[in-house]
Amino acid sequence: MGTQAVVQQAIAPAAGKKIEPPIITDIPPEKFTEQLVVEEFIKLIRADSTPSVYISSLCGRFLQRYGVPVSNIITCRPADFLRKYPDIFVMTGGGNVGLREVLGETAENVPAPPPRETKKQVVELKKQSMAYLNSIALTDSTYSEIHARIANKQLFTGVIAAVQGVVDVLQTNSWLLVKEVVRAGAVGKGLVTSETPDATIVLFVKQMPKSDHARWLVPVLEALTAILEIKLPRDKCTDFRVEPTLGSVCFKLAPSASDSVATAKETQITIQISPEYNGREDLLEHVRNTPPAQRMYYAPSFVKEQVDFINAQPNVVKSLMRLIKYWAARQHWSSAFTTPSPYLLELVCVYAHTQLKSSLGQSATTTPNIGSALMVGGVCEKGLAQLVERVFEIFRNFETVKVLWADTGAALYKLSDIWRPLLSHEPLFMDPTNPYFNLADANFFDSRQLVSFAQLPGCFDCFRREASKLASAVMQSNTQHSAHTSLDGTPEDGRSPRLATGMPTHREHEEDDYRQSFSSLTGPSPSARAGKTNIPATRTLTPSGVSAHDNATVRMSQNSKSWIDEASSNESSANNSPAVPPAGVGKGKGGAQYVSHTQAVGW
Repeated sequence: MGTQAVVQQAIAPAAGKKIEPPIITDIPPEKFTEQLVVEEFIKLIRADSTPSVYISSLCGRFLQRYGVPVSNIITCRPADFLRKYPDIFVMTGGGNVGLREVLGETAENVPAPPPRETKKQVVELKKQSMAYLNSIALTDSTYSEIHARIANKQLFTGVIAAVQGVVDVLQTNSWLLVKEVVRAGAVGKGLVTSETPDATIVLFVKQMPKSDHARWLVPVLEALTAILEIKLPRDKCTDFRVEPTLGSVCFKLAPSASDSVATAKETQITIQISPEYNGREDLLEHVRNTPPAQRMYYAPSFVKEQVDFINAQPNVVKSLMRLIKYWAARQHWSSAFTTPSPYLLELVCVYAHTQLKSSLGQSATTTPNIGSALMVGGVCEKGLAQLVERVFEIFRNFETVKVLWADTGAALYKLSDIWRPLLSHEPLFMDPTNPYFNLADANFFDSRQLVSFAQLPGCFDCFRREASKLASAVMQSNTQHSAHTSLDGTPEDGRSPRLATGMPTHREHEEDDYRQSFSSLTGPSPSARAGKTNIPATRTLTPSGVSAHDNATVRMSQNSKSWIDEASSNESSANNSPAVPPAGVGKGKGGAQYVSHTQAVGW
């Protein structure tokens, strides 16, 4: 049989059968009405032996009988049409309908689902939502409240306790001759937020080769990973992997069952190894003699100086870092190659603060007015709004940025120490601790997506959404609070009433400083442990509850129990007056004073 015959046989009707059009038993009226549909549905339901019938079945049988779809006769959905006749039809749910004469007078109609929004309505709602977001004013007070929402003491203490457990396992089960363990990342720098609970643990190991990392580092990391997989709980630690290009071991640490919803986020743990060098000059000499393509392996060796550089910044800058890192965590980056490193984001915040000081005519050695007011006793930090805008401005022009640090004296090296070929790079954003590394090197980071995300006005949407949540929470709180207010307007519990409109201007129950916990759990900074002097040896802080009139300050030495950075304005006033420890302040080892956990210190 030929192909043509097979095709004809396949499409030909079966022998002895004819394809008939839909059977129309009655002559349809010249004009179809809704009454005809009602009468026909009643007949069809009565003809079935079941108490209810699918509405779609009724519509199909109507079409078969009259050759006209029901949708051409009625002006709404069939289910909504049947609900217009509650005395005749009963909606039984699941797309079924029955007759009241069969189901009885007590039968109840299933409630109709909420109306669907049309495409036009959805577009209009989106426009209204964007208009509302753009109308939210992002002030210093707003940013301070957002900061209080995304970063709190409970969040930090939960993360650092989990990281400490990993450190204990490394110190007790590793075969490496670990001389020192340095915590970096958001945990080590006190920059943990609800979106960035990450930690970097750097092991400084004795008797390790000081060069040729590409030959020995990966095998060591793989052996270390095997130990961690055995010793760490499997239900908490997952996704172990070795990153050869980064020279690190990475895994995820699940939150404990006792953590609250605010802390219930996996912590990204990164473990790195650094040989022990004979001082900074020895380290720089090895970097200088290493080919440029392999210098990235020395990054962990600079972590102590990097942590000290960030910890030396004013509180307003650290608040800015948390906000910007929170913003970056909420963006949808296409790949790791287009995602800016947390360290780069932190340095951009420092650079924005330096730029704003210069534009205001401030001296580089004093704290500007934007950082003079801290979150102490409920006062919001000034200048956050300006600083956030300046950071986004730097992001928008990042492809042409050139930051050397050495030209302003902020770097740990001189301008002549920078590796010459880097000066021709564009963009150029130097590491202030390493004269051989450009954080914006096109071989490691593509900044085009960062520039795109920083464009106006969408760059502020992340913060405006958080501000709208805070405003909604305040309105709801005011509504509940009004029920407990006496006739004279005074709350029954004696607290002062909050404003019914606008953003709250101060913290209430969350006036905490988790750097207090950070200091007591991790000890002093790396340079303090090593006896270095590149970071100021004295810190001055004003605990919450001590007024500025009392001028009560606390001197923090390098070997103190806490490592808390405060504004330079407080430092300058403390230099001319003796330190008077307020209530709640005790003495640590060596006579160093520290603030107890019950004394909350402002941001």
